[in-house]
Amino acid sequence: MRRIKSTIIYILTVLILPVSLNAETIGILPFKPVGIESNITEAIYQLIESELSSYGHIVVPPDKIEQKLGKKVECYNKECATEIGNQIGLTKVIFGSLTKIGEKHIISAVAVESQSGKIVFSDKVTSQTAEDLDVCISRLAKSIEYGKEVEETVEIGKITEEEVETGAKRKKAFFSSGFGFGMSMPIIGYGDAEDNSINYYEWKGWYETPNFAAEVDWYFGSGEIDLSEWALGISLLYFLNTTDFSPYLSVGLARKSITFSFYDYADGLALEAGAGMVIFRTYDFRFVLDGRFSTFLSDIGESEGPHSAIRIGINVLYKKDKGGGCFGF
Repeated sequence: MRRIKSTIIYILTVLILPVSLNAETIGILPFKPVGIESNITEAIYQLIESELSSYGHIVVPPDKIEQKLGKKVECYNKECATEIGNQIGLTKVIFGSLTKIGEKHIISAVAVESQSGKIVFSDKVTSQTAEDLDVCISRLAKSIEYGKEVEETVEIGKITEEEVETGAKRKKAFFSSGFGFGMSMPIIGYGDAEDNSINYYEWKGWYETPNFAAEVDWYFGSGEIDLSEWALGISLLYFLNTTDFSPYLSVGLARKSITFSFYDYADGLALEAGAGMVIFRTYDFRFVLDGRFSTFLSDIGESEGPHSAIRIGINVLYKKDKGGGCFGF
């Protein structure tokens, strides 16, 4: 009997001691609220506290920090977070913002080491609905624990049961589409007219991942000198980042038809390359500023090819999401 007790004590020591050695005192400062109700804010604090505590840490919630300091806390940078952490003896301090846009909740968090002032974590999660907040906060807490970006923590350990049940694993691809307008300004060929610019209207469709998009676009336009064209193209886009303002590069091919002076007509292949910027990329509606250099290889009547133009346009796209989810960008 004594031997069994000794064995149990030994096993508990082996399991518990490493946790206690890695335990930290982590303080959660009041997050900056933007359009979010106070009851949701309190629920988010409780979820963060519960998740971080599951890793064996001692977590001090915002109300306890304000009680210790004897004042209301409004701290949204690492300098004051470090000062508060050292003042009340915290290992790490977490601050950030809570934003609600429609049904979407965006939680941005920064974790700072009190002694060094070093930022050990900075990222955000986006919950498509309030029901997905627990999954997103679980992902966020895991990321803070491992000091990694939210999307990287998917590969660490097992996906939580909630994620399996709700299908809330970070969505890797989705479809975006929308309309726009712009101007095509020929620079080589297209006849010898002084003004041969074309105003056009366009539809774009993107099959989009965090770093790439396969694009299908169709546009048609006309100018003031009996010049008109339409084209159906496919392109590959490479995004330079996954933030709200995301520049990109593109290459593609288009099937283009051009009519010049009513009589001269050509249909053929065009090569395209360009660059652009997606504004508010992480939101459902986003704006796209797009520039393309296009070279049409065929002759247009007596005007020999190639015919090259610069096309500049503005589009509004809508990102279609099916159901809820937790997103790391």
